[in-house]
Amino acid sequence: MCYKICVCIVAGWVAALAAPSSAADIHVSTDADCKVDLEGPIVAGDFEKLVELEDQLVVSNGESTSGSLICLDSPGGSLLDGLKMARFILERGVGTRIREDAECQSICAVMFMMGNARGAEVAFLDRRMHASSTLGFHRPYLTIDEARQYGAGDVELAYDIGIGSIYELMSLANTPTPWHDSLMIEPDLMELMAGTPGSDMYLIRTVEQVTRWQIGVDGLPGFERLTKPNVMFACENALNSGYTLTSVRNEDGLMTEQVFELRPANGWSVDNATRGVASKGESGRYATTSPRSGYSSISCEVDTSTDFIGVCGYDESSDTRLGNCDVGDDLRYFDRIYSQHPVSDLRALAVPLDVEFDAISFRRCRVVSMSGDATDDEVCLHLVSLVSGSQPKVRHLLQWQSGARTVIEIGVEVAEKSATVFVNGQRGEVLVTAGSCVRNLASGNQVCSENLSRD
Repeated sequence: MCYKICVCIVAGWVAALAAPSSAADIHVSTDADCKVDLEGPIVAGDFEKLVELEDQLVVSNGESTSGSLICLDSPGGSLLDGLKMARFILERGVGTRIREDAECQSICAVMFMMGNARGAEVAFLDRRMHASSTLGFHRPYLTIDEARQYGAGDVELAYDIGIGSIYELMSLANTPTPWHDSLMIEPDLMELMAGTPGSDMYLIRTVEQVTRWQIGVDGLPGFERLTKPNVMFACENALNSGYTLTSVRNEDGLMTEQVFELRPANGWSVDNATRGVASKGESGRYATTSPRSGYSSISCEVDTSTDFIGVCGYDESSDTRLGNCDVGDDLRYFDRIYSQHPVSDLRALAVPLDVEFDAISFRRCRVVSMSGDATDDEVCLHLVSLVSGSQPKVRHLLQWQSGARTVIEIGVEVAEKSATVFVNGQRGEVLVTAGSCVRNLASGNQVCSENLSRD
């Protein structure tokens, strides 16, 4: 009985005991952005390799270790060495980077989350991923050699390693961030990691994920020009960054992936995100009310006039306060990515475009003819714009890989009236029974936009 219980516990938490065929390449970087590169799977002995480079990696400018940066490109590997390197990164004040098109998954993701700078005068989180990179979490796991016979001693050793590793992982995660009241890995991310089996991966892909868990992103535009919906997104993302994922708290479809569905949107929500955002009379300063407001008061003032987004506000539902709106300069400042729709895809945001939008993601787009044949079925860019006015609507722009564009405009929900639908200027209709699809009444073709699996 003990044997079965122990194996069950360990199998869920201990990293693979079989070493990868090749070790990580840990070397002094030739890139000015980083002092050391770590590339490839992590194996036993890699921690010692990293320690040997400490003098080249850990530097101080007199105020902090902000110049101490390690670039990570690894699928993961040894849990034990990975945890040791994560502790080293945390305690030495080493910043972490994931370059363009690189990956950092499994135990590498834990190492990445430990990125910080330390100093007597200055200390801060210092972990940044490129918009095109892959950052993925899952729980540690055990690989069993079915041809081998395991004895009681093997099980006891695996159990001890598993419990010790769990303790070290929790200790790292629960370390307070420098000069802040958050944790290096917040409990909700730990929960998602623990709930993702070793055969799967929880990927960081959206604005709300990086704002919630304080992950910097490179490779994005500066977002200099902001729409009124951007102001509301900034309020919501800022209020939720210390609490939970923005879309999780918003039942309204406007703030979730439902914004990409080809269906009529809630008229009050569109109005709230557009005409409901009011100028405060100062250049770049706005007042906005959250769509979650009701019995609880939830509102912000947002300053868009600087290189950062300044926010003050109060969420009565969670008793979350940012600054003090009664004092004009008592704002909290955030990266301008906070102004983007919470479920916008980071990779999509990095694509150069000549049109404005309020939300963007990669989707599966299909065109189905009247005969039922799929004439197009591919990954496309789906851009959403919220349009106010006497006839508020949501404009969906599907950009195909060929460069062609399909424009779908859907009016908001109005009591006892069908929403108006136009497909490339032609009258259309929403197909309620066909998923997220509309029909062009002139051609008879169906156009559909569906969620992609996050792999």
